Amino acid sequence: MHRFLWIAVLVLVPGCHRSDGLPRVEVRGKVAYDGTPVKHGMIVFRPANKSKGPAAGTAVIDGEFLLTVDKGPTPGPHQVELKIVDSPEKPGTMKEPAQALQRAGQLKSFSQQVEITSGPNEFNFSFAATQPPTAKSSAK
Repeated sequence: MHRFLWIAVLVLVPGCHRSDGLPRVEVRGKVAYDGTPVKHGMIVFRPANKSKGPAAGTAVIDGEFLLTVDKGPTPGPHQVELKIVDSPEKPGTMKEPAQALQRAGQLKSFSQQVEITSGPNEFNFSFAATQPPTAKSSAK
């Protein structure tokens, strides 16, 4: 009886995990503005060039961002949108990017295209005050 119970648990537990079936990947990185890590911001990866998949976004806090595999983008070309914002009234966390963005005033927006590959991806974005809104980044 114990064996049957364990087999049932091993078969049913993976089915409890909700997945959209898309091959999502982890994306992490750093964002700097005028050589200083961006204190608060928002980064969104949107599929580009007719590629399919959902948009994926998160907060940039103290110059860093992380999209885990379960919430990350799918491989392919993506348009990256970055919004650098004023400090919110109370500190945000990576779990509440929308609330942090709503409590703050927008300073600058940047956009550029990147290629998301299978497996973990790391990007280091650096923008200058004199840079036009479409900027370059260095990707690892």
